[in-house]
Amino acid sequence: MPLGAPDTQQSDVALAQRHIPAPLGENAVSPASALPEGDAAVLLNVISGDGGLKPRPGFQEQCINVGTGEVRSIISYHGSDPSKDRLFASTSTVIKNCSSSGSAPADVYTFGTSDSNAGYGISGAVVTAGDRYLIYCDESNGFLQYTQSTDAWGAGSVSGVTAANLVFVLPWKNRLWFVERNSSRAWYLPLASISGTATKMDFGEVFPTGGYLVGLWSWTVDAGQGADDMLVAVSSSGDVVVYAGTDPQYPNMRQLGAWNLGGLPSGRRIATQKGGDILLNTMLGVLPLSKLVSGEAVTPDTYETFKERPRLREALTSQRNLRGWDILLHPDNFLLINTPGGSGSPQEQFAMSYATKGWSRLRGLDILSAGVWQGAFYFGTRDGRVCKMTGYVDNVSYGGGTANARSIDSFILDRADTGGRATYKQVHLVRTTFLTRNAVPNVRATVHYNYDTREEVSALGASASINLQASVWDTAVFDVGPWDAALAVSPRDVYSVVNGAEGCGVAMAAGVQLSTTDYCVFVGWDIAWEEGGVL
Repeated sequence: MPLGAPDTQQSDVALAQRHIPAPLGENAVSPASALPEGDAAVLLNVISGDGGLKPRPGFQEQCINVGTGEVRSIISYHGSDPSKDRLFASTSTVIKNCSSSGSAPADVYTFGTSDSNAGYGISGAVVTAGDRYLIYCDESNGFLQYTQSTDAWGAGSVSGVTAANLVFVLPWKNRLWFVERNSSRAWYLPLASISGTATKMDFGEVFPTGGYLVGLWSWTVDAGQGADDMLVAVSSSGDVVVYAGTDPQYPNMRQLGAWNLGGLPSGRRIATQKGGDILLNTMLGVLPLSKLVSGEAVTPDTYETFKERPRLREALTSQRNLRGWDILLHPDNFLLINTPGGSGSPQEQFAMSYATKGWSRLRGLDILSAGVWQGAFYFGTRDGRVCKMTGYVDNVSYGGGTANARSIDSFILDRADTGGRATYKQVHLVRTTFLTRNAVPNVRATVHYNYDTREEVSALGASASINLQASVWDTAVFDVGPWDAALAVSPRDVYSVVNGAEGCGVAMAAGVQLSTTDYCVFVGWDIAWEEGGVL
């Protein structure tokens, strides 16, 4: 980084200057002194994409009083037309209809068993010649079904196995497959059926490290003769077995291979489909199934979460046995890994932007369960609410009231940089630039020296409104009112803030703390600094 040329008429000090673009993702793996350009030391509550870093979506209550405590599952159903769509949520005692926003969602099914495991369910839709159904299974109440034509829930019917012992469901190749509690056994029904005699398939003999069957997933791959759906079975000890075929009866079902993932976090929400792949959340990070079975060596950078490995590993180790682990795709084009949150540490979500593959961490979201319904992301909380991620502020009430709404607080800290010189630097000026709409963020720019990655968490307060008054000559305030009234209501206006800085050090990292209530994209920093000697 070359020094800036001195201005002898105004100062005897030569200031170096540099533009720093918004980073793409957080990197907790590389040495602090050697983060690649484009990587950040800290990204909190922002997601890469849309021309820079954008604060995460806010949330609004969809329903309150869903239960007196935890909302354990979000159960989405998409019917034969939008009027048949339903959003259900389960607690430890009941399933409620949360399709319409309000304070008193209706009970639609009362569980026969209410305990610490009830309500943690898995669901899947199926269509038969007679009707459309949503099939649900949980740890304590087993096989339940919702019927579209009657708009009603009821107990599932099956013979050959006890329906109350079925804890996981997968519709696969026009059959319903179930997982039996505390066993290595799966059960499947006849073609295009939601009842009848179930047939057993025991995976125990193909799980070399033992454990019980956690779940089954469908993996769409090109098997050489066009796309085909493979059946993937995962054990609690991390064994993964892949099968191809249509008829489960031997020899029509053939095993393609078996691998081991290592350990898994608790619960059965350990995988999600992404395009033609399956992402598996393991104790070592998120691993695409395609890379596991490719025959190549699995190295640390094979995992999607490689750059977040230390932070995610810490969460997995300390919270492994807690409820709340989930992995799913957010409609805003990012992957979300939910952590339960442990004693003494805030709950976080790890988010990977599919626009840049950059990672960040989200906070301020009490997510115990989650799902996507009608193209939007919904989550269940520990205090009996179902919320929809939308808008630019948190905690909007179900009626749209903003009395208790909160701004979204974010923190961005770029990589530390010495410029290849072991000299001391003192930053004098930091200019941050944003794209905004109707309200500008409250901003506090900062500079961290010598690999200090402490998070800035002090509250900044709500963001301010932009003066949208038309620019009237001799009336508008110079340097405040826009020259062109059309510019003030354009989709994205440029907003810059200039701050001074304090401190000095050999390595310097630009940072910014934001409090936002409207559309905002952080574009980057411009900094100017003075350079001294080595000592």
